[in-house]
Amino acid sequence: MRAFDIQCQHGRSRSRGFSLLDLLVAFTVFSVALLVALTIFPSSMQSVRKSHYYLMASHLGQAQMEETIDLPFSNINVGTTSNTTTLVSTVNGSQASIAFTSTLTVTSVSVNLKDVLCVTSWQETVGGPTHSLTLETLVANGCR
Repeated sequence: MRAFDIQCQHGRSRSRGFSLLDLLVAFTVFSVALLVALTIFPSSMQSVRKSHYYLMASHLGQAQMEETIDLPFSNINVGTTSNTTTLVSTVNGSQASIAFTSTLTVTSVSVNLKDVLCVTSWQETVGGPTHSLTLETLVANGCR
């Protein structure tokens, strides 16, 4: 008798190994795990893409606000200005472009205080919902 054989009741030897049922159960468990992983992947990629857009909107809005509040107080003009920046990205060989529109509104709160509000908006898909990010700060005269 060899080491990998076992003796049955009737004197016949049977090889150790996986039965067909063992293989079917293992295949089923592996298939379910793979299906779950593949289901989660697209939603995680969408979350990464949305985070990227919010990061870009934050960067563009902050840059526009910094440019404004770095001016001398008397040169910060009350009113509204808009700026559009187009981001072109390549994913898996296909290009996508997203237009970010930053609208900067400066209002006078008092003689020595101005409110600077920047709203950056974009659409991920044509005809899709418009997303926006709002940044706001106050600028005081004589604080620099």
